[in-house]
Amino acid sequence: MTSIAPIFRLNDDCLHEVLLDVSLASPAYSREALLEKTTFLSVTHVCAYWRKFALASPILWSFIEFSWSIGHILLARILSRSCGAPLHIDYKGAGLERAHTHSVFNYNILRGFRFRYDLTAQLLAATSARIATLVLRNLNEDEWHIFRKRLQISPTPQLRCIRLESADGSLRGFNTRLISCPDDSLREICIDGLNLEFPQCINLTQLVLSRITPPTLDLLSRIIRSNLSLEILHIGLVHSYRIDHGQPSETNRSPIHLSRLRSLNIKSQSYADHVYLLSTITFPSDARIGLSFDQPYWPFGEQIDIATCCSSMMDILSAIEDLSVTISRDNTGEWTRCTYLIEHVAESRSFIAKWSLNSSYGDLQRHMSIFSFPALHRLRLHSRSALLPEEGWSSLPIFPDITELELDVQPDMLASVLHMLQRRTDSHPHAPDYVWPRLERLTIIPQPLIDKVVTYYIAQARHTILLPTPTVEIHCQVEAVPEGTSTASDSNARASAGGGDTI
Repeated sequence: MTSIAPIFRLNDDCLHEVLLDVSLASPAYSREALLEKTTFLSVTHVCAYWRKFALASPILWSFIEFSWSIGHILLARILSRSCGAPLHIDYKGAGLERAHTHSVFNYNILRGFRFRYDLTAQLLAATSARIATLVLRNLNEDEWHIFRKRLQISPTPQLRCIRLESADGSLRGFNTRLISCPDDSLREICIDGLNLEFPQCINLTQLVLSRITPPTLDLLSRIIRSNLSLEILHIGLVHSYRIDHGQPSETNRSPIHLSRLRSLNIKSQSYADHVYLLSTITFPSDARIGLSFDQPYWPFGEQIDIATCCSSMMDILSAIEDLSVTISRDNTGEWTRCTYLIEHVAESRSFIAKWSLNSSYGDLQRHMSIFSFPALHRLRLHSRSALLPEEGWSSLPIFPDITELELDVQPDMLASVLHMLQRRTDSHPHAPDYVWPRLERLTIIPQPLIDKVVTYYIAQARHTILLPTPTVEIHCQVEAVPEGTSTASDSNARASAGGGDTI
C-alpha cells in the first residue's frame, strides 16, 4: 500500500496558508521558474489538485516578481489569474547590461528591446487600478522613460507603496510625475537614483530617498512637513546640480514635529545639509539615528557642533554613556579609503555616525569633533585593517572623560596606544597632562602577539621614572581554550587578567 505524505493530507485552509507563504517568499515568474523547485509556479505543478486549488484563489497570484526578459504571454496569464485582487508588482529591469548598450547593437536591435519594455509597461498600465505595491528596480534610461510615459496617465487609486531604483543614479526629470493617482492613498515612497516631481502626499509613514538631488532643501522640507505621520525617514543627497548650494532660505525653518518617527538616516557630502535637516526636525528620544558623511565638507568654512542645532539630537547624545569606534581603510591605487564608524546601540535607542574619506587619519579629530558626548565614560575601539601610523591616535582625545577603554586592535596599534598613555601632551598650556586623565581600566582583546606587547610595556612602565599620573589597570580578556591545551599567550594573558596589572 502506497503511503501518502502528511502534506497531502492537509485540509484546504491549511493548504491555502502554505501556498500563500510560498507565493510571498518565492513570487518569481520566468521561463526557468518551472525548473526551480522553490518557486511558487513550480509548486502549483506538484499535482493536479494543487494546481486546480491554486487557480481558484486569486490572492495566490497577486504577488508577482519578474524581470525584463519574462515571456509576455506568461505575464498576461499571471495577471489574469489574480482576478481583481490587489497586485504587488516587483519588476527588475535590464539596467546597464552590456547587451543593451548602443555601442554593441544597432538601432533595430535596441528598438526590439524598447518594444519589449513597452509591452511590459502596457500590461502593467492595463491593471494599474489594482496595483497596491509597485517596485521598479535596476532601471535603465529607456525603461525609465517608457514606464513613466505609460504609468503617469494610468490611474492607481489603490497604490500604497512605490519603490523606484535607477541602475546608475543618473536618471532625472524634475518636472515629471510618474503616477497619476489620489496621492492620499500612498503610505510608502522609496526612490533611489531618480529625480522626479514628488507626489503631493499627506499620509506617508515611510519616505526613503537615496542618491537624489532636490533643487533646494526647502522643497524637501515641505514634503516632510506635509507628512507628520512619518515613522521612517531616510535621506541620501547628491550635491550635483543643487541650486541652493547648502544655503536654504529661512522661510520654512519652523520646527517639524515628527512624533511617530522611529528611524532617521541622513547622508550627504555637506555638513550644512545635516545641520539644516536636523535643525528643522524634532523627533522622539527613542528614535534610531544614522548619519553618513561621504567626503564631507563645510561649504563656507565654518564648523560647529551639530547637536547644538537640534534639541532632539542633543537629548540623545547627552544620554550616551558607552560608544564604539571602528576604524578601517582600503588601499586602492593611489587613494586610501578610510572609514570611521561611531556607534551606540541600545535596546531603547541607537546612534550611528559614519565617515568615508579619501584622506589621512589626521582628519579624524576634525570630523568627529562635530559631536559631543558629555556623559560618555566607556569607549570601545576596534580596527583589524591595515596598520595605523602612531599620529593617528592623536585624534582620540576628543573623548577626554572616559574611564574605561576597550581595545580590539592589531599589536602595533596597541603599542601606539600604550606609548601614548606614557607620554605627556604639551600641545596646549591648559591641556590635561595626559590624554585620558580619568582612565581607570584598559581592556585588551587578545590577538596573536598581543601578550608580548602588553608584557613589554608593563615592564617598561615598571622601570620608567616618569609614569602616567592615573593608575590604569590592564585586563586581557582570555578567549576560551579547549581543555588540556595551554599556550604561552594564554598563560601570559591569565597572569595579566588575575586582578589587573598596572602601568
